[in-house]
Amino acid sequence: MHGAIGTLAIVSLALGGTAQVAIAATPQSISRPEESGQPLALPLRLTSLINHTGISVPDVTASALFYSRLFGGDKVGGELVPMPNGQAPSTRYFLFVDDANVAIGLLGTLGSAGQTKPLIDHIAVTAVEHDSKAWRARLQSEKLQYIASEVFLDNDGIPIQVAGGAGGEPLTAAGATPAKLPILYDGKPMTRCLGFDHIMLRVADVEAKVAFWRRLFGTDAVERRDGVVWLSDGKRRLGFRPLAKGEQPGYDYQAFRIEKMDRTELVTGLRTLGATIQSPQPHDTPGSVRFTGPDGIRTVLVQ
Repeated sequence: MHGAIGTLAIVSLALGGTAQVAIAATPQSISRPEESGQPLALPLRLTSLINHTGISVPDVTASALFYSRLFGGDKVGGELVPMPNGQAPSTRYFLFVDDANVAIGLLGTLGSAGQTKPLIDHIAVTAVEHDSKAWRARLQSEKLQYIASEVFLDNDGIPIQVAGGAGGEPLTAAGATPAKLPILYDGKPMTRCLGFDHIMLRVADVEAKVAFWRRLFGTDAVERRDGVVWLSDGKRRLGFRPLAKGEQPGYDYQAFRIEKMDRTELVTGLRTLGATIQSPQPHDTPGSVRFTGPDGIRTVLVQ
């Protein structure tokens, strides 16, 4: 998964007959001997619900250019990621928003192996400082599958990465190196991004998901509104909505806070950048704009 690769190999896993999660692990990344130690006591408290997200898109550079024009070229940087079998290194861009980021990776590689449609392939949360080995032992005792690079699969098979552990595996791609990539766009951005607002998840059972997060992470700021349950860390939120017919569990969209501007101007500008405007949902805040970017990633801008 982009931004969280470490020792991941490339295969596709079908989990529980529900979510199709394209992640893989080297055999030694599951049930290691050191994970048989004393499991970490629950809950593992979080300091942020969104450390970063990873998205997988058909054209990494085109996606990075879109976000550069939307939020500013100075918000986008890059690195080179080594590829297997002697292939040329893959370029990965990062969109930096507030103190978090979006890792933009190539669809069908690493965390999106086997996938053919753009997707948010993972999110990372930030935990208080903790013993990573003890946390992995807890995951094992909870019968939750650990993958690699502090990524595990939740009760719906949705990948979550946990940052903040001591002695854990690296959160970034093994061998990745910062690259002096050219600025893709140095003009005036369409709007100013103030940071992440929330991430929406599609889940099989909303109340079971709330209970899962409460037990593992002690999340107790819960709001129920318009059929969606929200968790909050005081700054950012995670939303859980029930599956619609034909859907599978996973990440639905990501939402950013932006400076206030005329909504009509915002919609016109997004269309100019190649985005497709979507119908608002009951839980959207006034002035929000929902769209699918030219990279295929669903996004909401919250004023």
